Amino acid sequence: TKKDLFELVREYENNFKEGSHIKNGWPKWSYALSKLAINIYAKILSKHPTVTSNRIQVYSYCPGYVKTDMTGNKGKLTPAEGATTPVFLA
Repeated sequence: TKKDLFELVREYENNFKEGSHIKNGWPKWSYALSKLAINIYAKILSKHPTVTSNRIQVYSYCPGYVKTDMTGNKGKLTPAEGATTPVFLA
């Protein structure tokens, strides 16, 4: 559920702030966990009654390795290429 997911993310945040996340079995870096949480939230959101009754489609998308500050501009895709699929989905 949304509540369960948000509680899990809060638990990670608290463990990270305390410096106990690795000891408690969490990954060293937040990136993968944040992507997992986004994908799970999209799945939860897609089943919400308002979404299903209005036949709304919910997507979660990763653009891949894009040349941005986050990747040290070492990505394989330009920002425009990375934006192609989410623009199509919208």
